[in-house]
Order: sequence, then structure tokens, then C-alpha cells
Amino acid sequence: MTERHDDEGPDPRFSVAVIGLAGRFPGADSTGELWRSLLAGDEGITVLDEAEHLAAGGDPALLDDPYHVRAVAEIAGLDRFDAEFFGYSPAEAALLDPQQRMFLEVAHHAFEDSGYPPGGHPGAVGVYAGSGPSRYFTTNLAPWYAGRPGSLDHTAALSANSAGTLPTRVSYLMGLTGPSISVATACSTSLVAVHLACQDLLAQRCDLALAGGVALNPHARLGYRYVQDGPYSPDGKVRAFDRRAAGMLQGDGAGVVVLKRLADALADGDTVRAVVLGSAVNNDGDRKIGFTAPSTTGQTEVIVSALLEAGVSPASIGYVEAHGTGTPVGDPIELTALHDAFERAGGHPGGCAIGSVKTNIGHLDAAAGVAGLIKTVLALEHGTIPPTLHLDEPTELFDWAASPFEPAVTARPWRVPGPRRAGVSSFGIGGTNAHVVLEQPPSAPPSAPGREHTLLTISARTPAALDGTARLLGERLAAGAAPRLDDIGHTLAAGRTAHPYRRALVVRSADEAATRLRETIGAAAEPARQRPVALLLPGGGVHYDGMGRGLYATEPVYRETIDRCAGILRPVLGRDIRDALLAEAAASRDGGEHTALLDGTATGHRAASFPALVATEYALARVLEQRYGVTPVALLGHSLGEYTAAALAGVIALEDVLPLVAERERLFASVGGTSLSVRRGEDAVTAFLAPGLAVAAVNGPDACTVSGRTAAVIALEARLTAAGVDHHRLRVPVAVHSPVLDPVLPEFRDLVAGIRLSKPRVPYLSNVTGTWITEEEATDPEYWVRHSRRTVRFADALRTLGDAARPPVLLEAGPGGGLGKLARTVLGPRVPVVAALRHAYAEQDDGSFLLGALGALWCAGAEPDLPALWRGTRPRRVPLPGYPFARSRFWIDPPGGGPVSGGPVPSYTPADGGSPPVAAAVGTRARSGPPDDSPLGRVTRLWEESLGVTGIAPDQNFFDLGGDSMLLMRLTGQVRDALGVDLSVRRLYVGDRLTVAGFLAEAAEAAEAAEHDRTGPTGTGAPAGEPAGQSSPAASPTPSPSPAPSAAATAAPPNGQDEE
Repeated sequence: MTERHDDEGPDPRFSVAVIGLAGRFPGADSTGELWRSLLAGDEGITVLDEAEHLAAGGDPALLDDPYHVRAVAEIAGLDRFDAEFFGYSPAEAALLDPQQRMFLEVAHHAFEDSGYPPGGHPGAVGVYAGSGPSRYFTTNLAPWYAGRPGSLDHTAALSANSAGTLPTRVSYLMGLTGPSISVATACSTSLVAVHLACQDLLAQRCDLALAGGVALNPHARLGYRYVQDGPYSPDGKVRAFDRRAAGMLQGDGAGVVVLKRLADALADGDTVRAVVLGSAVNNDGDRKIGFTAPSTTGQTEVIVSALLEAGVSPASIGYVEAHGTGTPVGDPIELTALHDAFERAGGHPGGCAIGSVKTNIGHLDAAAGVAGLIKTVLALEHGTIPPTLHLDEPTELFDWAASPFEPAVTARPWRVPGPRRAGVSSFGIGGTNAHVVLEQPPSAPPSAPGREHTLLTISARTPAALDGTARLLGERLAAGAAPRLDDIGHTLAAGRTAHPYRRALVVRSADEAATRLRETIGAAAEPARQRPVALLLPGGGVHYDGMGRGLYATEPVYRETIDRCAGILRPVLGRDIRDALLAEAAASRDGGEHTALLDGTATGHRAASFPALVATEYALARVLEQRYGVTPVALLGHSLGEYTAAALAGVIALEDVLPLVAERERLFASVGGTSLSVRRGEDAVTAFLAPGLAVAAVNGPDACTVSGRTAAVIALEARLTAAGVDHHRLRVPVAVHSPVLDPVLPEFRDLVAGIRLSKPRVPYLSNVTGTWITEEEATDPEYWVRHSRRTVRFADALRTLGDAARPPVLLEAGPGGGLGKLARTVLGPRVPVVAALRHAYAEQDDGSFLLGALGALWCAGAEPDLPALWRGTRPRRVPLPGYPFARSRFWIDPPGGGPVSGGPVPSYTPADGGSPPVAAAVGTRARSGPPDDSPLGRVTRLWEESLGVTGIAPDQNFFDLGGDSMLLMRLTGQVRDALGVDLSVRRLYVGDRLTVAGFLAEAAEAAEAAEHDRTGPTGTGAPAGEPAGQSSPAASPTPSPSPAPSAAATAAPPNGQDEE
């Protein structure tokens, strides 16, 4: 405990921040909807009419029963779950307790709300949670196993519905390695979970914690019977602290908070929704009249302990979210305990509001405490206390006038001066009490100025979910009062899991972002494949004055590299290339003015386009790698671009390559000539050539460069025009890669021989051969002479890149975008192409263009370090809409009357109303038509029934289809019984036989071994009355061995070791 004055803020060393919220409640499918409902005074409790009651299976005889209450506080769709998102097969999803299904989804949303992807926090993440009893198991599943309680199927059902597996299932599926503790203290479960999480955070047992609870009643629509003076309300209304309080109504709900040490949350830029100043837990012991009764003494003590732990006086508390069940016994006891606790801890001058969320949504059992906590966090955050419903006349069993408490019957602000503070109580049957003291969030520190443009990235597992994500985010941005756009971009990049279907937008405002997001809905989407990156490096002719100027202003790595290059080149050129690179480019499209400074025509200086282009490409590549983590696995330069590749690969040092290409430009310009781009293939172009001309580059099936003496090129232009062949001159004053260069090649050879050439550290492709350069070539001066003289085999080099087992994303790290166009022509759409620097005439600035390139890389499956965009700007993680789960119905109804035979029959209704799931074609083509009655047909049928999918092919892997080791053991037993042979799970696993074909092969071997054991080594193996040599049914047909298991299979141990 730390003592503090009531007007002081929380001590970050001993306080815990609430940084994420999520929940589903009656009448509210999110915490945002809950807050709007609370402020409006809405009630999530409904009374069913007779038709609704009967449709739910209600007894018609109860319709006229005056004590039968048809009120419900339910969550719609509790039978629905996004099983595919969490990796469950339909059959396994149907077996899983709906409470666990919903908690998984809510936990995922809570992580997203906190700005941390599940499993994405670098520290240990703990899970503290509890659920109500599984009514689904008791009513729907248990009757199916009544006659076989010791079966594996029964064990699997127990595991899927055990409250003890709730937190560990979250930890397993989300990769969380901190403490994972199941909490069970009845109604106080979820607030006790919050207390335990706070204690472990402050004790450094974890660095982030998820705490909450869930309670669902699948059969609430059947109603309940009211008993006078019992715990249940006669009409479904919960009237906490009212004179007419007569009982509560059980409701459905799931709530989760994400917690973090306050000091860490502030340092990491998290959005702090509220601060936990202190908490306490105790038990009534025997200080009450009965086990289920409340205790004034126990409640008083826990509240006093929490205030002491928080280090604040009760006088600073402006609101208490009470347990408030609305019972005539419990409410006065709770009010008295609160009064006694406040008096014992120092007293309160008055004006402290009191309320209970149970009047809105009912009593949520294991989720009741966290529901009250979430309501209070939202109230502290917004500065408004929502109204408590049905509180018309405060109970006369408590002296309100002598207490500091006022029923919160209307929405109101805090009336106690100083920081907004509140207490939250939750008391469980059996006497475990919990109380938490909260404070309003501290003011967020200002963020540093951001970029003019922001990159927004969204992703999902399906195209429909991607559209849903775009819609939800667009609606949030259009609603007004959205977080800062830079914070949104950072949260999306750093706080969300990257799924296969992706979109990226570069925007300047929230309004533009909302519009653009809406416009993307319905756009075609292809799943991203994880890909490496290869750089394309353009050659001469694409340069322009001012290229990269925007990057020089905004990217420190780029600026430092260009400054270094300018220093290297100044003695060689006699001028500073930055004068041209940082200049405003002229807008003329036809006068060549936009290159006048680099070409020297505007100043009379020596041309510097070659070294300036290499410097630009080199600096851009360094930014991509050092700032944004884009490390290329390969390089491909075009003509001059191969020198940049050589520098990046470590073949030629930067201090050598820049003077070398400057001298190369001077030498080549001295012999002159002209180069022409021709829209024809190599053979067609060759037919047009005359003496003095050469094919300088083969860039694609219909793209070549021809160079030679200017007069010969002019004559060629006339022939091409007459033949209707497209062509245009290149902006290089030299006949590149042609015999025109021969007079200066000896001098160039001497220049190359004077520098050190080293073996490549990064693979790159040779223009001369169109394939990977060898160490011998890279370090041979003669190679560089041949490179300048021979035809550039760029199309061949592109094909070499495209033929890789995993083709890379091609990133053009230079101006123009021309190489990307050639790559698309040669390789087609199967290889993504991205440009990183704008064309000379593009209206987009350099910074936003680079943002778009990073987004495009990410969409294509590369892994740039997108959060680096906000490094140094103190960005915040902000709450944004969560993933739009595609929930399908997975359900098992209880058996009908009479003896039970067979196992439970799952019911599956897809989210889109489509057909039941079909096994994806991960192996050979699945059969058409129903399975036959052969061993193959029978085993396939068992697989399909166990996994809940149809169309399983013989070589599809069990784990790829959503199986786990517990289901593998059950399925093995079923196949054993069907074929009459012993099968070993371990042999199936170790032998890589986790396919239908593998099961049959294993069965055939087992049958053969059993026959051998029965007859001995010399027996015929034929049973009486059966011809010798006839095999058993299990052994025929004998398929070929199944393929090796996938990564999913190899990650799952045999013998059920992933389930306990």
C-alpha cells in the first residue's frame, strides 16, 4: 500500500492500468453498445410471448402458471462461433462449451481493443478467468454418454466443457505463456480474477494480463419458477436498492479487461481507460446465518482492505458499483457494509452515487463482477455515472439520510471533488468477496507531430471479413471524435494480427480514410503469401532533378547516405550533386528541363546523372533495409543499375562505385550515339537492323533497346515508323551496350582494374548472362567491360527470379517504375511488383509514395517493419473496432426419448447460409459421390463424421483438417472397431500415416501381423472354410503410404499430450 493525498494521481509503481475492454451482454454486443445502452437507460431484459416460449421448447402447461416467469436476459446467437478463425473443425466446435467459444472471441477483441495482437506482446501474458457451470454439457451432451461414462468421447466432451480449461484454452490458442489460472468463486469469479491479475502484475509474474468471466444459459427461454422470498424476481425486473426489490434474473454475458502495470502502459503509449488503485479479496467464513447468505462483516472488511491497498480515503470515492442483486435481504446488508466500511476508513461527507448494472442486464453469475467493472471504467472514462433502473423508492431497510450514498437514478457527473474515483463490489455465493478501487485515466502525453500522410493497414482471414473490417473502421472514422489518424495507423500496424487478405491505404484525414475504406468494400482480394523481397534497380534515363528530395527531408537514413555520396563525388565532379537532387523539378514534359541540372545543360557543369542515380538507389535501399526492415534476398539491376546492385552486395565499395560510374558516364558521353526503345521482340528487331546498330537490351517479349550511331538510329526510326512499330528515344546521350563504345573500353577496363572487387554478400543477377552472377564474374574486371558492351539480358534475369520456388516481391528501388512494367509483362500477375520512388511527373510526393510502397509490400506478403513508420513520434495504441467474426451455428441437441445409441449428432449452419464445409484441396482431388462400403469408404465416413467436414480425400492430413490429438485417439478407436484390427496412435503418428490412406495402410499391416501371430510362420493364414491366401477385409485394398505430415501435424505430439 502507498499513502497518497486524495487529490494526487495514481502512483505508477503500484497501480494497474486497464488498457483494453471487450464484452457481450444482453442487448449489447460490445462495450460501446453497452455504454450507449446504459446512458439511455435501456434494459436488456425481455419477456417472451407464448409463441416464443413454445418455439424454445417450453411446456404448454406452464403458460397459465402464475409463478412461471418467461423473462430472459440473453445474448443472441450464443450457438454461433467462428470456428475456422480459431482452428476448430465443425465437429469439435459443436462439442465445445458455448461459454468457451464466446470467451475466446471476447478475449480476442479485448486484446485488439488494447492495441496488442493476441500473442504479440513481448512479455509474459497471464490469463485469469472463470465461467459458470456448463449447462450445455449437463443438458445437451451428458445424456449421450450416460451409458459409456469411461469412453474417450465422454472424456473429450468433459474437457471441452470443463471450466478449468477456459483460461488455458485461451493461452494455448493465443500463444500466451504467463500464468493461466481458472477462477471459481461463483458470482464474484470475474472480479476475483481481476484482483489476482493485478497482484501478479505488481509482483512481476506477468507483464500483461487478461481477466474476466463468462456465463451462458442455453435454455434460458424455458423460463423459471418464482418462489416468494427466493432469489428470483417475480417479473424479471431487477430492482436493486428499491423498496420493491424482490429478486434477480440470471443473464448471459461475457466480459474481459486487459491489464498492465501503469508505469509500463504510460511508457508504451497505451490508452489507459482507468486505473486500478487497489483491490482486495476475502471470505465471510462462518460469520453469517447460512452458506449462501451474505455477511455484513465480510463485506465491510474487504472494502476497507481495498481502500487501504489503494491508499485513498473513502471521502474521495464518488461512485460505488454495487453487487446490487435486488433481493430484500442482500441489498440492505450490502448498503450497511458499505456504510460501515466508509466510516471505519475515515468517513465520507456525502454525495457518493451508488448503482448496479444488474438492473440493466441481470445477474451474469461468473461474469457479473467484470460487467460492473466495465460499466465503471466507461463511467470514469466519460465522466458520467449512468442511471440505475427501477429505483423509484429507495429501500426503507437502510437509513439513506445517515449515509453518504445517493441512488444514481439519472445520468449524472461526479459530485465528489478531485480525481474521479469509484469502487466496484462483487460477492459470491459461498462468501468470497471482492472489491476494486478505480480512478479516472491520467491525461495522455501529447504525441509528436506525425507525417502529412498516414498508412492504414487492415487484414482478415476471408474476403467477407476484410470487407467487414473496412466497414467497421470506416464507420468509426466517420462517426467523429476519432483518435488521431497517426495513432490509428500505428495501432493497425503494431496492434493487429496480419491475416492473409489485406488492404492498405495512404490517407491525409479521417474523412478521406472513411471514404476510401467504404470504396474498397467489395473489391477483389487475393490472399497474401509470405514472400521475400528482391530489388529492381533502374538504369540510366530515368533520372530527374529533385528525385528523392522528399525522402531527404523526412528520412534520416536517406539524408545521411546522400550526404555521404555527395562528399565522395564532390572531388570527382567539381560540384555538389545535392544542388540537383534537392532542386524543384521543372514541370515541362517536352523540353527536358526536369533533368537540366543533372545533365549539366542548365549550368554547363559536367553531367552527373549516372552517379546521382546510383546514389539515389543506394540511399533508398538503405532506408528500406535499415529503417523498415526490407532486407532483399536478391538484386537485379538494369544496365547502370547493376553497379548499384554490386555496391549493395558488397562487390564494389560505395567510395569506389560512385567515381567509377561518374567516369563511365564521361567516357561513354565522349563517343556519343543514340539509344532507342522499340516495341518488338529480339528477332523482330534484329530484322530491322543495319550496320552500326546493335540490340542493346532485351527487356521483354516485345521490348528491346537498340543503340548505335545517331545517323543509323535516325534511319532506323524512319523504317520503324513506316512499318508501324512503336518506338521512342531514351534520355541517355550514348549508344549503350553497342560497338560505339569500343574506343573507350580499354580506359574503362583500367579504371575497374584499379579498384577492389569482392565476392557478393547478397545474390544478384547478371545482365550479361541473365542468371546469377558468380564470384569469378563479379571480381573480374573483364566482366565489367563485357557488361558495358554486351546485350542486357534483362528478360532472362526476370525469368530466373520468377522461376524461384518462392518467387519474391519485386520492389523497384529507383525512379520511373519502368522495370516494374517490364516485370509484369515478362512474369505476369503471379509475381507482385511494387515501385518505391515516384515517376518524375507523378503528383504524389515522395513520402506518401514510399508509404504506399510499404503498404503494397505488406499486401503482397512481404514483412516490412510497418511500426517503424511511427518510431520517434510517441504514438499511442488506441481502441478500434474488433475483428468481424463470421459466426456459424455449431450445436448438439440432447437425445430424444428412449434408449441412446451412437454418439451426438452435431448441427452445423454456415454463417452465410451456404453448404456444410468441404475439405480444402490440400491433397489429391476429393471423391465425388457418397463413400462406398469398402474399407476406404467406411474409414472416410468416420473421418468426415469426426471432423464435421465432407469430401475428405485419402491423402489429406488429419491436423490440416482441424483435428487434435484427443480427436485422433477417438478416431483411431472408431476405425479399430469398424475394421476389426488393432491400431496404434503412436505408430500412426511416427509412421507419418495421419491420412485416410495411412490409416488403411496401418490397418493392413496390423491385420497381417495379427494373422502371422495366429498361424505362425508356416501357416496358411486361412480361417476354416476360406481359401488360403485370401486377405481380411481390413487389408484390402492396400493404398500407398501417405505423404509426410504438415507442419501442423508435426507440431502436435501423439498420445494426447496437448490436452490434459
